[in-house]
Amino acid sequence: MGRDPDGFFKSAKERYGDIFGVQAAGQRQYYVTSSTHVNTIYKNSKSFVFAPTRLRMMIAIFGMSQDSVYNGWMVSSLFPVHHRLLSPAHVGPFVDAILLNAHRLLLEQRDAIHTDEHHTTLEAFTLKFMFKAIAAAFFGPLFPADEAYEPFLGFDSYFPLIAAEMPSFVTSKGLKARDALIRLIGRYLENSDWSSGAAEVMKGIVEECRAATPPLSTWDTAAYVTIQSTTENLG
Repeated sequence: MGRDPDGFFKSAKERYGDIFGVQAAGQRQYYVTSSTHVNTIYKNSKSFVFAPTRLRMMIAIFGMSQDSVYNGWMVSSLFPVHHRLLSPAHVGPFVDAILLNAHRLLLEQRDAIHTDEHHTTLEAFTLKFMFKAIAAAFFGPLFPADEAYEPFLGFDSYFPLIAAEMPSFVTSKGLKARDALIRLIGRYLENSDWSSGAAEVMKGIVEECRAATPPLSTWDTAAYVTIQSTTENLG
């Protein structure tokens, strides 16, 4: 699992089905790998109470402070706002922005190639290309996506282990990459023009975090933004 999470989950799904349990590091966790089942869980909130797990993951995976996560405001105010901002009315323009940025970046990439000897793998080209397109659509065109790419990859590669709450000596490199990514986003949010061209969900999350009483710290605001932004790219 640690060396090849994607291969592990693919193999486990083929062998055991869409839902399976894993015993590791002294604890047992269950994974749901089917989008249909995940959708059922989200829709049936009375039978599947996800909020406590979601709050715990915000601390364990994204490094938010307990004071911010467990002050009651997160569930009563931020979650409803976040849910509203993910409605089809807001998601449609966001998808359009991804496509527009993808087209722009593709043209830039084409114009930057001046020789037939330019080589790259399809995986490397596609991953960075889509990361930059999604980042520009979510954060806005001024976001330093090139600088954020390596920390994102480091966090991404350790994400399953961090989510499984493996010991820190196993996940330290991934946590270091996560922290670098959150710090970069925090610095970006300190710019007066950070919201220029940003997605409505991005602007709404930041505004709500800053309107809280007391306002969330720059770290916790950036960490919560990281939850949404990495979800878009991990997805």
